[in-house]
Amino acid sequence: MALRRIMERLVEDATHLLAVLPLHPRTRAALERDGLLQIVNEAVNLMAPVGFLNLTWLELVAAVIATDSGGVQKEAFFQRIPCVTIRSETEWAEQVGRTE
Repeated sequence: MALRRIMERLVEDATHLLAVLPLHPRTRAALERDGLLQIVNEAVNLMAPVGFLNLTWLELVAAVIATDSGGVQKEAFFQRIPCVTIRSETEWAEQVGRTE
């Protein structure tokens, strides 16, 4: 249910933002299982997982980052990129409620 809501919002946002999603194989399998892969693929630029340097470049050119990764949250903070944390908690208090 949560994955469906997240992907529906990503598809909606992709109508006015270029959305790129390096997709983990387990997430791809879950999207396929839930019948969401084709819907997401039509709106979002899906790609295979990327290494650290390519991910860092993607982060640097992003308007906003959505992640469940604590490391990516911290990188977004250091790069001053707005970050939507897709977790119920975070170890990075400086990310909570930050506005610019």
